[in-house]
Amino acid sequence: MALVTLGAVRHAAGQTPRTVLDGVYTEGQARRGQMLYTEACKSCHGDTLTGSTIAPGLVGADFLADVGGMTAGDIFSQILKTMPSDDPGTLTPAQAADALAFIFSQNKWPAGQKDLTTDVAALKQIRIPSK
Repeated sequence: MALVTLGAVRHAAGQTPRTVLDGVYTEGQARRGQMLYTEACKSCHGDTLTGSTIAPGLVGADFLADVGGMTAGDIFSQILKTMPSDDPGTLTPAQAADALAFIFSQNKWPAGQKDLTTDVAALKQIRIPSK
């Protein structure tokens, strides 16, 4: 019965649940995100995304411990609402998706053929593995 329910959820949402390991962003999108990161994020999160005394790291084991089990939609929504910290909520959905693509690339999650979407419902179908 659980399989039937899962299948119904997949069909109803129009999306098959995936993980960040399935290539959910493009290299071009990650490059756009890198430019944005340099302008708006690195002063707090650091040159190498490892964090600082004022902001957490966005790569590595500590980051994965914080976000493992979450969805791309969870992180996207957080970025969209709270970043940059000196002017929260000013990023466009496209900028938030580009920044997220850059974060994914720096975590060594593979690029794919399509840009990461700005559709929160679709992003909630992309899981971040715990390990």
